[in-house]
Amino acid sequence: TTGPPTTAPPTVPADSGPYDILVANPDQFGTLVSLIDRVGLDEDLTTPGASFTVFAPTNEAFEGLDLAALSDDDVRDLLLHHVTDDAIDSELLFSESGEVETFNGTIFVDADTQTVSGASVLFADLEGTGDPNGFVHGIDQVLLP
Repeated sequence: TTGPPTTAPPTVPADSGPYDILVANPDQFGTLVSLIDRVGLDEDLTTPGASFTVFAPTNEAFEGLDLAALSDDDVRDLLLHHVTDDAIDSELLFSESGEVETFNGTIFVDADTQTVSGASVLFADLEGTGDPNGFVHGIDQVLLP
């Protein structure tokens, strides 16, 4: 018998930032990258000297959402709800339950279930060590602001 199809784990290019990690993994984050590029957030996410954490919904997480019906402003607000202005690895993220400020609102981290506003982390600690630096955590749901 064969098991369910599996997706290869994401790769992290050398000297990359969080946006570079997303771009390097279209099988996991292609939909997210297309939305980032659509509203020009790629420039924000490549700001030299900055640190970011991106809670990155996988391609599957976006299935069922009518993204074409959203205005660019709505898409930008949605995406900014997934980004913090600090590099947060999973050890720090799940050290205690509480709120984390994003660029558009607050998300809730549950240390017991290791979820972010109810979303499970599928790929943790994809670390960008370039400039800007930070982390990508692949999640199984789109976080709604």
